[in-house]
Amino acid sequence: MSANAVNVSIVVLNWNGSDTIEACINSLLFQLDAGDELILIDNASSDGSSQTLKTIAEKNSCSVVFNPRNLGFSGGMNIGFRQAKGDVVVFANQDLTFASDFLSQVRAAAEAWPEADAFSPAIFQYGCNFAREKAGESGTGKFGLFYRPRYRSTNGRVRQSELAYGCCIIGRSAALRLLAINGQLFEEAFHSGYEDADLWLRFLTAGRTLLHVPAIRVEHLGSGSVGHKERIFQKPAWYQRQIFRNRMLVMMSDRRRGTLRKLLPVIAFESCVVLYLLMRAPSSLRHYFGGLKDCRYTYPQMMMRRRCKGALG
Repeated sequence: MSANAVNVSIVVLNWNGSDTIEACINSLLFQLDAGDELILIDNASSDGSSQTLKTIAEKNSCSVVFNPRNLGFSGGMNIGFRQAKGDVVVFANQDLTFASDFLSQVRAAAEAWPEADAFSPAIFQYGCNFAREKAGESGTGKFGLFYRPRYRSTNGRVRQSELAYGCCIIGRSAALRLLAINGQLFEEAFHSGYEDADLWLRFLTAGRTLLHVPAIRVEHLGSGSVGHKERIFQKPAWYQRQIFRNRMLVMMSDRRRGTLRKLLPVIAFESCVVLYLLMRAPSSLRHYFGGLKDCRYTYPQMMMRRRCKGALG
């Protein structure tokens, strides 16, 4: 292996990923160069995939952390980020596979656009050999109604974006460390869902630049990191409650929507959500209001961290 000007740290988060984790890691191992590092984080898996990580780490000198409980996406990724030493850090879910030139394209992008602080990849359907791009998860995104992105096709061109999908986040370490709040890059009030929207809102507020680079390619299964592939309102109650809570926390924490005029579209959207649940998924309605109740306790903690902003250590 030869040394490169840009060293990359890849943080892979696993939770019960026995079906995908080995393919994910194998698609990366042969791409690692001198100075690169692979950091594996296991969120208390119970399906045997933690043993797979242990075996891979022993054979390939990777760093591996076994959390005693499931810390969620944010908690697990924060642990990996604290260990990362590369110039660029890649945060990856277990249900990804990477194109054979993924790391070389990441390095090329980091060198070609020194003004960019982060990059988003083109995301393809899992197992299609990069033949079918996922329309809902790839392209340049702008924050639409309630922080979920509206995507535009790039036609293969590099463009500035507002949001990178949470399954694969790529950023310069120096820029990301400046965004950490009291030791957290990803807000740990968000156990699962909306942690990406929260990060990019802070990123944009800080005047940072995110580029969508279609030459950087991954395949994504979807919902593999939480273990459920159903539609959102068909997922288990605990997942629904987290999503509803997290969406409200994003709204409440974004000070750019501090006026009534800016809040009206959000209130209208939430009213539509409640109406939809009432008609199509009434069993989810109590979990929605349970999520609002959760906000009462987590929002003050979240705001306290933001008022006492500290460096990531």
